[in-house]
Amino acid sequence: MNNKEAKDLWLPHFPWPAPGGNKYTRGHVVVIGGPLETAGASKLAGISALRTAAGLVTLLAPDKEAMQCYVASCNISALMFNTYEKMPDFLADNRVSCVIVGPGFGKGEKQAKMLDHITTSGKPLLMDADALDKPRPNKHAVLTPHEGEFARLFPDISGTREEKARKAAELTGSVVLLKGNQTVIAAQGGRITVNDPATPWLATAGSGDTLSGIIGGLLAAKMPAYEAACAGVWIHSRAGELAGEGLIADDLVAVIPQVLRELALC
Repeated sequence: MNNKEAKDLWLPHFPWPAPGGNKYTRGHVVVIGGPLETAGASKLAGISALRTAAGLVTLLAPDKEAMQCYVASCNISALMFNTYEKMPDFLADNRVSCVIVGPGFGKGEKQAKMLDHITTSGKPLLMDADALDKPRPNKHAVLTPHEGEFARLFPDISGTREEKARKAAELTGSVVLLKGNQTVIAAQGGRITVNDPATPWLATAGSGDTLSGIIGGLLAAKMPAYEAACAGVWIHSRAGELAGEGLIADDLVAVIPQVLRELALC
């Protein structure tokens, strides 16, 4: 399936803002941040979610000191901030419609316990990077591993990229997005899409965090998970084409509105 055919499948589900809506009807994303040295990843995910579809994004820092540093280093006034201490309240809040966890999150016993709590909350989830610690059956999640993360997460799964993504989706019940030059998106039940080759300039630090935010924003706005994953990959790829040679992840965020303007004309 080429990108044109894939777009015809997900574009009818795209969550355009509704007249009379508000920031909560558009969706509230909570991004679980991590240590200060990796805070950039969490912020990229949060800003991308805001740019794409979410009406509100809150970034959770490990503690108040870290939160103050997050705030001081962030030039996006629309991001909200809080601490891990408030995470149970956010997970219980019906207005929170997606949790992004993984970008800049970190690894360790504390993080594993937090993941246990997050993944049993029933919230739609975007799980990437450090959140891909072990297979966690979850029908509400989109998993976005690259090849190395996939091999760590599913060491017993082999085959072509399409076969591996499909097997992982059946095992976990999640939508599995296997990142690469031709990203594969698979869902339980056999649905699968292979994205057209993306620009090699997307192979840069923070690119995956931006993709996480794009998909998380779409999930927050109530787009079905498989369609949100397919749409997110397309938007990310198109942003890479528009940003062009020498792009960095911040450039991808900046051109998301242009991609959305193109979509609105389809």
